[in-house]
Amino acid sequence: MRFMAEDACDVIVIAEREGAILRHARDDDWPRVDEITIHCYRPIHASYVAMLGEECYQSVRQDLARRNPGSEPAAGRKQDVGGAAGDDQPAGHPGR
Repeated sequence: MRFMAEDACDVIVIAEREGAILRHARDDDWPRVDEITIHCYRPIHASYVAMLGEECYQSVRQDLARRNPGSEPAAGRKQDVGGAAGDDQPAGHPGR
């Protein structure tokens, strides 16, 4: 790892390859991360719907919504997402 000055604060560079860097996400990165996540999950979601069939998918979705009111992202609640963990924090998670 190395440090890199950016906007008067230090950024920890985890890896660098051909001019691209891997660093910890900042708060202003999250809107773009959300866009990339949505784009990447579209084919996974489409294959899930195709596997179940549209009618069954809608039935499952309605059943889950009924059992867990407010669990849909559209309900206005920010959902925490994390993958690997270390030091009691999920990797890539801002610790909010």
